[in-house]
Amino acid sequence: MLTTAILANIAILLLAILLLFFIRQGNSIPVKKFNLETIFYICYVTTVGIFLMLYSVVVDGILYDYRFLLYIFCIKYLGPKVTLPSIFFIALIRFLWGFDATAFSSFTFSLFFLISIYPVFKWIKCYISRDVLQLVLLIFYSVVIRIIVNLLFDHVLFRNVGTYFQLVVTGIAMMTVLLFILKRINELKKRAEIDYLTTLPNNRKFYADYQRRIQKEESLYLAVIDIDFFKEVNTNFGHLAGDEVLKKVTTKFKQFTSNHSCIYRMGGEEFICLIQEKTIEQATLELEELRISIAAMDSGLLDSKGNQWPITISVGVTECMKTVPVAEIIQRADKAMYIAKDAGRNTIRTA
Repeated sequence: MLTTAILANIAILLLAILLLFFIRQGNSIPVKKFNLETIFYICYVTTVGIFLMLYSVVVDGILYDYRFLLYIFCIKYLGPKVTLPSIFFIALIRFLWGFDATAFSSFTFSLFFLISIYPVFKWIKCYISRDVLQLVLLIFYSVVIRIIVNLLFDHVLFRNVGTYFQLVVTGIAMMTVLLFILKRINELKKRAEIDYLTTLPNNRKFYADYQRRIQKEESLYLAVIDIDFFKEVNTNFGHLAGDEVLKKVTTKFKQFTSNHSCIYRMGGEEFICLIQEKTIEQATLELEELRISIAAMDSGLLDSKGNQWPITISVGVTECMKTVPVAEIIQRADKAMYIAKDAGRNTIRTA
């Protein structure tokens, strides 16, 4: 009976976490704002907790399940704004489920956990960087809380030592396997979002990032960047030389990339930059520094007269707006970029 309950809880928790992982598109950043998305996650976690209780094992009138693992996973990957309300609602449902001394003990355990889990997690995170060790320490911390509650209510360290032991050991094993699976999925996801030649984020990553950033950031600007006369590089020096030019330009792009700006390869010699600044003038000024650094770059190519082949970029910049489709935003920046081309290239124009 215990083994069956453990297997059922493992299946529920694994499926729930994997589904949540896909819903969040692999995002491991904790939820920071309280909004409709936060309410959805609270409802989701609470529902999973109820299912874990439904398939728990009862030993001497006590429910044993993996709710503590659900709480641990949530505090790490969803943050306190989701985890703490979820713990409270699950605890309240458990208390009303079976209104007795055991239910009161379980409710007390949940309150202890609710009050202490976040500061404990922050303390562990300060000293331990590895995810597996963080989760293992949190599992053992949950055992400590259980011991304290047992001493308060039953005056014993453990009730059903074998059950606790199985839950802890299988819990650690499951978390280790789960982290390995999530890591592999994340690696595959990242590979699908990286351009093979330049190792810059690709157009797939751009559209995902754009939708995320346009909803959260007040001032966001988009620039279309095109390498001037790149087709002539391929014609005169060959495609391998063209690839080397792309890699050199990419080095400058990566130096430009920061927390508030990112450049994506859309295809061929065309790139898009998302940049967060207060005004379009500030965004243009940063892009101007990038343009100058690329124009000063050694291309490694010589023309028929022995002169260095110049590598320059033309840039078109526009402001992003929530009410305007991304395709139209790109089109505006693209038109500005062609105006830069018509103005003699190696320059920036705004839309």
